[in-house]
Amino acid sequence: MSGFRLPQSGSPKEIAQAEEEEAQRQGREFMVQTYSPRRGANENLRAFRMRHKLKMKDAASMMEVTARTYSDYEKGIRPVPSHALVKFAILTGGDLNEILLGRASSTKPEAFGKIVDEFFSIMGFLNLKYPDMSMNTRIEVARFIFKTDWRGMPHTHPEVIRDAVRITTRYQFHPEDIPAPPHWENYDDLKLYSEDTAAWQRMMAENRGRHLGDTSDSDQLGDR
Repeated sequence: MSGFRLPQSGSPKEIAQAEEEEAQRQGREFMVQTYSPRRGANENLRAFRMRHKLKMKDAASMMEVTARTYSDYEKGIRPVPSHALVKFAILTGGDLNEILLGRASSTKPEAFGKIVDEFFSIMGFLNLKYPDMSMNTRIEVARFIFKTDWRGMPHTHPEVIRDAVRITTRYQFHPEDIPAPPHWENYDDLKLYSEDTAAWQRMMAENRGRHLGDTSDSDQLGDR
């Protein structure tokens, strides 16, 4: 995700504009992350041909290239010319998204707007429930929410946001939920027990440090 940070001070108009820019950025990054191809274009081309039960020579004929040239396309040795892809899409009844991305286009104009709206809803919840949280930390929480699989739960669900706060800030805002230390009786692997214990001790040390001296959220997390 981007390292962009909202200003910690400024006029309400400047902060609102910065929030809008960050919301737009989150929308773009989420769309790219969600809809980018999972395989190379050459692999998607082969998968498309196989789904349509075409032989290589048939695909080559449709693209008006030699069988060897087409074979090079599927191997990724040479790029497929755009005019050949267009012909292939027309003659198979497919579309370019399906050929190149491995699936039909599923992006919709309203999807981007939905992400932007969700971002503002998350920020509003954080502002209401965690008034002492710095703006940069709120952005970090929102980014974590968008890049995490919540198993079908909405990004704006209160429990999703609270869990993201717990994880992102290592329980700074939910000290009551700090897990109990690892107990040796629950471990068969001594090394794993030692690693988990060390991780728990680091977390506790961080939380103790936040309560010593000047421990405002912007001081502690603003430079993360």
